[in-house]
Amino acid sequence: MCALRSLVFGTLASFLLFHAFPASAWNASGHRVIALIAWDRLDPAAKREAAKILRAHPDFKSWTKRARGQNLDEAAFIEASTWPDDIRRDKRFHSDRKSGSANPEAPLPGFPDMARHADWHFKNIPFGKSRKRGKENTPVLPRYIRPGRLDERLRRMSEDLAPGKATLAQRAFALPWVIHLAGEAHQPLHTAYRVDRPKLVVKNAFNPRKPTSALHAFWDDLPAPSRLRGKALREAVDALTAAYPRSAFRNLSAPSDAWVEESWRIARARAYPPDADGETVTKAFFESSLDTARRRTVEAGYRLALLLNRQLAPRTD
Repeated sequence: MCALRSLVFGTLASFLLFHAFPASAWNASGHRVIALIAWDRLDPAAKREAAKILRAHPDFKSWTKRARGQNLDEAAFIEASTWPDDIRRDKRFHSDRKSGSANPEAPLPGFPDMARHADWHFKNIPFGKSRKRGKENTPVLPRYIRPGRLDERLRRMSEDLAPGKATLAQRAFALPWVIHLAGEAHQPLHTAYRVDRPKLVVKNAFNPRKPTSALHAFWDDLPAPSRLRGKALREAVDALTAAYPRSAFRNLSAPSDAWVEESWRIARARAYPPDADGETVTKAFFESSLDTARRRTVEAGYRLALLLNRQLAPRTD
């Protein structure tokens, strides 16, 4: 297993060095990896239900344009994983602040609203040294930082997927969010806010295309090279699941709130460079972070499959 994992790391690490890195939460390929891992492990009944739900989504046709011989339902499931990020650049949707205005746009057919819901992607749980008048205090979020609703929305959207719980249109809105937020909940820096180093920029010699970046972006880009689709995506998923089989994880059936808490603990323990200046990505930190990020990505895929099997096709026995 160690030899196999070393081979996987060597192959995927070489991809990481020579591909562009987009600045989105787990990059798009990371979310696609999670989605494909989950799709492969859905029970037949859950897979049929997921396909029915996504076919009711207004953007189903656009998701399948990249199928290129791939099963349309599988392609839609994978592309839906990045939809909550994609709408940030979609002119049909508006910022969250506008949704609270006196005259927000009327929802288009098939959508409950046209907000981008930026604060659904994260949960800012504070940590770090907070000082006031020379004394250390329990860390609290600054007033200008939104706390985020990741845990609450993932829980609520998951509940909406259960048969009979919501309309088909509501379930079609919820499923892409659940697929996406399952990934966000496993990204350490989407669950934590370090009060003493809120906007840390790191020097990273392991990415020649981006030698300096926000620490958050460094973590977002770790799981997989950008723009993975088709055969390359399949090969990456097969390599990652071989390196991190289900037997490598404990407590895969933990509730989604626990995923967020786990990520917060990881952020506190090892998401920040431990060197003297706290800004340099060393070889040891890079390799440790790479292992953590890929492990969390695969774990998210396994857990997402369990969640969807339970919610979409609950057993009656």
